[in-house]
Amino acid sequence: VGSEMCIRDRIQIEELSIKDFFMVVRLSTGESLHIGVDRAGPFGLSKGKVIDQLEYAQLKEESDLFRCRRKALDYLAARNRSAREIETYLAGKGYSGNHIGEVVNDLVQRRYIDDYGFALGYIRYRRGRSAVGNNLLKQELRNKGVKRELITQALRETADSEADDEELYGLARKKLDKIGPKHNRFQKLSYFLYNRGFDGAAIRRVLERLRKEEGEG
Repeated sequence: VGSEMCIRDRIQIEELSIKDFFMVVRLSTGESLHIGVDRAGPFGLSKGKVIDQLEYAQLKEESDLFRCRRKALDYLAARNRSAREIETYLAGKGYSGNHIGEVVNDLVQRRYIDDYGFALGYIRYRRGRSAVGNNLLKQELRNKGVKRELITQALRETADSEADDEELYGLARKKLDKIGPKHNRFQKLSYFLYNRGFDGAAIRRVLERLRKEEGEG
C-alpha cells in the first residue's frame, strides 16, 4: 500500500509551453494548468520535474486564480461592469470567494473596474435610450452594487443630460394617448411616470399641463 501511495503522489510535468502571457503546464495526471508567466518563476517549472502534493496544490491554486482573472477580463471586454456584476458573474462560474475577492480587488487597483466610471456610462446610456428619472437610475445602480455616494456624484456630473419638463411632457403625452379615454387614465399615467423614476413634483407639473389640455384642469 505504501508503494502505491508513493506512485500516486508522484506527479510529473510532461510538457511546458508558452502562449502569449501564460504558461501551459501539462501533468501526468492529464491536467493542464495555466500559470501567468510573471508568476511562474518561484515554481522552478521544467519538463520532467516531479512535484509533490504540496507543490501540486500550489500550482492548482495559481492556475485557478489565473483562470478566474481571465474570465473576469473576458467579461469586461464586452462592456464596462460594476464590481458587483463581476463578482456575481464569477460566482456563477463556480470560482471561490477568495479567488473572486483577490481578482476583483486587483482589477479595481488597476482601474479595470471603476464603479464611478461605470455609473457615469450607465446613466448616459439609459438616458440616451429613453426618458428616465433619477429615482429609477438610483435604484438600478444600487442593484448593481454601486455605492450611494458614487451614484449621487455621477448624477450630479450628468445633470446636463437629465430629462427636462418638455422631454417628460413628450413621454407623458405619448403614454396618455396610448392609454386612451379610460376614466382612470391620469392615475395610470401617474403610476407609469413614477415607475420610470420621476419625482412627485415633476409628475404633478406634467399632469396639470395635460389635464388643462384635455379640459379636465
